[in-house]
Amino acid sequence: MWIPPSLFKLCSYGIYYSGILQAVNLVSSARNNNFLILTYHRVANDNNPFVIDTLPVQVFEQQVKYLAGNWQVRSLEEVVHLIQEGQSLPTNCVVITFDDGYQDNYLYAFPILKRYSLPATVFLVSGVIGSTSKLWFDQILYGFQSTSKKEAWLTGQQFSLRSLVDRKRGAFSVLEKLKRLNDAEKNEKIEEVLEVLQVKSTTEKTRLMLSWEEVREMQKTGVNFGSHTVSHPILSQISEEKAKAEIVLSKQAIEQELQREVTTFAYPNGSILDYTSHTIQSVKEAGYACAVTTQWECNGYGQDLFQLKRLRPWDPELPLFACRLSLWRFLSHTS
Repeated sequence: MWIPPSLFKLCSYGIYYSGILQAVNLVSSARNNNFLILTYHRVANDNNPFVIDTLPVQVFEQQVKYLAGNWQVRSLEEVVHLIQEGQSLPTNCVVITFDDGYQDNYLYAFPILKRYSLPATVFLVSGVIGSTSKLWFDQILYGFQSTSKKEAWLTGQQFSLRSLVDRKRGAFSVLEKLKRLNDAEKNEKIEEVLEVLQVKSTTEKTRLMLSWEEVREMQKTGVNFGSHTVSHPILSQISEEKAKAEIVLSKQAIEQELQREVTTFAYPNGSILDYTSHTIQSVKEAGYACAVTTQWECNGYGQDLFQLKRLRPWDPELPLFACRLSLWRFLSHTS
């Protein structure tokens, strides 16, 4: 059911401050075996428009505080184990996850999670952990951010690069086109884009991603780690053999570093177009217990554990965040 954003915002404030939200939670909590999974990427006070999916630190803390006081926050690993054992889930169960493994997860999100004693699962792109390398999409964003060119012909289209808005629009347009290419074509196009933008290197001295030392420290205090492949390819756009290698080798690398079994997996990009039945089979054969997508929905006992749904809690205002979570749970048809 689609609700106009302006109407949803107005209603959310009214519900949140009038106390009706509590009634909605009580009704929806009757669906005992439903659970929500939240998807975060980055937490930082960074106004850089070329840094995507970033939640301000203060907003993240408000959300965590609200979750700690109103929901039962459980790790993804615990929820999956309970389902496998046929046990009931806690009422108002929610799971916190992060994708990719950015260093700001350690610098800003981790202290907040510790403060409220909440668990989380971080899905690591193992090939860039502990290095100054950038993920392929961050390379494109960095290229558009750093270029001094005023216009460029890229991926069959002419882009103006004169304003910040123009460059941001161009960057996201190029990214969407690259996602639909096979891996070899995508890598070739990345080099071509950076060459046209006249950006020679996307490697910085400072580290963008987590280090293994930071990962191990987080693991000691309630944070679990899953796999998000080795290099974050769109798995449906590479061969079955390469996809299997990305799935297996990432698991092995994380397990070797942490000396702990890795049981959770996140499909890169995560839409229904980004993985296949062969991908799912490879994830199962690799020994994972579950896999998460980016498809928006509430989960329940009937949900395929290898196509778990997640929500994006990126509302800057707490009433919108609170009402969106309750609304998703209330409207769920899973029993």
